[in-house]
Amino acid sequence: MRKRVTQNGRARAGGRPKGRARAGRMRGEWTRTAWVPRLLKDERGWTFLETLIAITVIVTLTSTVGVVGLRFIGEARRISARSQIESYALALNAYAMDNGSVPSEAQGLGALWQKPRLEPVPPQWNGPYVRREIAPDPWGRAYEYRVPGPEGLAFGIVSRGADGRPGGDGDAADVFSWKQ
Repeated sequence: MRKRVTQNGRARAGGRPKGRARAGRMRGEWTRTAWVPRLLKDERGWTFLETLIAITVIVTLTSTVGVVGLRFIGEARRISARSQIESYALALNAYAMDNGSVPSEAQGLGALWQKPRLEPVPPQWNGPYVRREIAPDPWGRAYEYRVPGPEGLAFGIVSRGADGRPGGDGDAADVFSWKQ
């Protein structure tokens, strides 16, 4: 084995530098059962105050994003209601082409999914006219179906918005099949 001379003039065996461990290796010691790593002086954990500051920053950012996101949820629900109403309107038009008229109010929108049993039973029912059973509006309430519809239309479909009552602004605004 070669001996190396150090800066202070002493000879030492081996080619490994004394002091800090090589890059990529951890310092530590063997106990009776396992290797236990020892932290270097510059590898201390976070203080309690640093942890509190980090948590405060994360909570502030999360709440800000959440408030902004809530605005988009209301708009998304209105758009979803509009889309569902337009889909049901198309299905009602197909039903009317097959049967000569739209379902009665008593038969409701369910006549698009299952052949009605209430009078007048359509002789030419060729459904289902929708892909899925009629779902509630995005706020969890049933759509209002009117026959005849307003403004001289054959039918009308209404979602009453977030509050479930006629009228309203923003999230509580009604969505109609005959208005944009």
